[in-house]
Amino acid sequence: METRTLIIGAGLTGLSTAARLRAAGLPVCLLEGSAHVGGQIRTFRKDGFVFETGPNTGTIASPEVAELFELLGLQPEIASPAAANRLIWKGRSLHPLPRNLREAIGTPLFSFRDKIRILGEPFRARGTEPDETVGAMTRRRLGRSFADYAVDPFLGGIYAGDPDRLVTRFALPKLYQLEQQYGSFIRGAIGKARAPRSERDRKASRQVFSIEGGLGRLIDALTDYIGRENILTESSVRHIRQSDTHTYSLTYADASGEEHTLSCRHVVSTAAAHLVPSLIESLVTEDLSSLAQLQYAPMIEVAIGFRHVEASHLPALGALIPSRENRRILGILFPSD
Repeated sequence: METRTLIIGAGLTGLSTAARLRAAGLPVCLLEGSAHVGGQIRTFRKDGFVFETGPNTGTIASPEVAELFELLGLQPEIASPAAANRLIWKGRSLHPLPRNLREAIGTPLFSFRDKIRILGEPFRARGTEPDETVGAMTRRRLGRSFADYAVDPFLGGIYAGDPDRLVTRFALPKLYQLEQQYGSFIRGAIGKARAPRSERDRKASRQVFSIEGGLGRLIDALTDYIGRENILTESSVRHIRQSDTHTYSLTYADASGEEHTLSCRHVVSTAAAHLVPSLIESLVTEDLSSLAQLQYAPMIEVAIGFRHVEASHLPALGALIPSRENRRILGILFPSD
């Protein structure tokens, strides 16, 4: 069997990549090691409740997200305006995460010293360390309390990650570019707001979305668009070799352990980083040991459903708990508002 592009992994990244290739009229085949597609996205229904075991929401943060929905003919379910709010736990209570300079000055989340320091942020020199971590960058430009009670819970909610281990230009590339291009977060935010936006740029509304019936419907729509016959589940990739200058040979084992070989022009891997070295070791001469050392944060998600609640609405998308509070919990989401 020969195809143009083979994609390893049928999670959201692999599926959306395949959909783009299919939209361009290019043949594609996906290989998925598990019995289901969608990766971490899985929607379950029980006793009248719909709940997710992975991501609960997404954000239309780029035109590509909006265009993916257009391609699939799928309508995202946009969250209420309250979803723009985040609550942060400090001490014994929750406080709104500031969304502008005025709120930052008034909040109890940040220290008085750092509130004064923020006025000088536009005048601080830009960083020169390309691998500076998010934590180090935030403390340098804004102060420790901003790192502890804004950046730390924010990254915890996205990556379940440590801001002192995540490199800014990889974890938050837009933030990194603000400093590099404008020399300041504040000047950069003002400059970005004033910059003209194309019609396509305006598709990035930054609205929080889900899908009616659960994010599993997005996976179903992607699978149907790609064609279920083009997705091979329970397929374990054994190795990849280069047959000639323009062709790769990929061997995989199916659910019964029988091996098969596919030929293709391109290979795209969306597999976990620690699996990559063994797949491509015969194709490269570089040391790939650093990939095997990347860590993935383990998480436990608990879903609780209430049939009757007194509150008519909730004031935020959810609450985040900074690691400094030592609560052994990343946050709480209110997905049904």
